[in-house]
Amino acid sequence: KRFYSSRCYRSPANCMVTLPRNQVVNIPGISSLLPQNVLYVNQQANGYAVWYTPPQEVNLFFVDGLHIPSGKFHVPAMLWKANAERLAVYALKGKAKPTENTKLCHAPYLNIYAGGQVCMGTVQINIAKSTCLEEFMQTWERYFFNSNFSHSINGNNSTKSNTTDLWRSLAGTGQQFPQNELIQTSLTLKQIIL
Repeated sequence: KRFYSSRCYRSPANCMVTLPRNQVVNIPGISSLLPQNVLYVNQQANGYAVWYTPPQEVNLFFVDGLHIPSGKFHVPAMLWKANAERLAVYALKGKAKPTENTKLCHAPYLNIYAGGQVCMGTVQINIAKSTCLEEFMQTWERYFFNSNFSHSINGNNSTKSNTTDLWRSLAGTGQQFPQNELIQTSLTLKQIIL
């Protein structure tokens, strides 16, 4: 099933073209139909999109039992992989757009399995087949950041220090997310695309 239509695309300066055998090439000077932060789109029956977001400040919500005040937090750059039903997220060190050999880190959040899949809990996922790609990505980001982080699936091991304690220490400080807390996985961008 196709999960986007072309009516919402922007035209960045570079074009990413998928060639046989999953080779990806950027062609300077050719306008693309894809948003600049899109890294890959698989248009097969259970297709998916892969995109990234730079470090940013977002609202995070935590259940009361965690004793972490909800509010604005700085989060690291993220890599997102989603189809119409499931989401996986990873963290990225630094601010640069990832390349195929960029090493991925565990996403430093609660409600995430070791492999990056997100437990969406009671979030009602409702993405229409006619949703354009930009809206698709924004919807997943909204679902993720507007949900309540409630529990550690990974034993609070998504960061070098206890993940719940880390978010508690960052609450209300306005501090940038500490990059040294990110734990590298054995995955690269190329491996999650293939």
